[in-house]
Amino acid sequence: MKSSVHDRRTLARLLRLLRECAPRRPRRVLLEEAEIELWGVYRREQAQLLAEAAALRVAPGEIDARRLRALVLRAWRARAAECALLVAHDGYPLAESLGACIAQGSHAWPSARALAADARRLGWVPEIHTR
Repeated sequence: MKSSVHDRRTLARLLRLLRECAPRRPRRVLLEEAEIELWGVYRREQAQLLAEAAALRVAPGEIDARRLRALVLRAWRARAAECALLVAHDGYPLAESLGACIAQGSHAWPSARALAADARRLGWVPEIHTR
């Protein structure tokens, strides 16, 4: 399942509503299932961001490639910062390597291999495109 930003925001909003409105006993199971599902969405999103960071870690060769990489890196940083903010707001842990990538310049990121390994640990599975 590939979640969109809209899916994640909708699920998080519903979970917040459940937390506020649900009586403790009768809705406990529903609330716990929603919490587990939201954590899964956040894990998959962090895994995808780490996999993209691993791909960005490879140095570009040409000037045009560098410009394109700078644009892609800027977009990646915006998405990663939004993910970190939402994860923290909802009380879930942020992957340590993702936090390091957000806090440092790309030259100081962990190796591409380490980032890919962290992405796999969080459950990242590369998409297989078939025609």
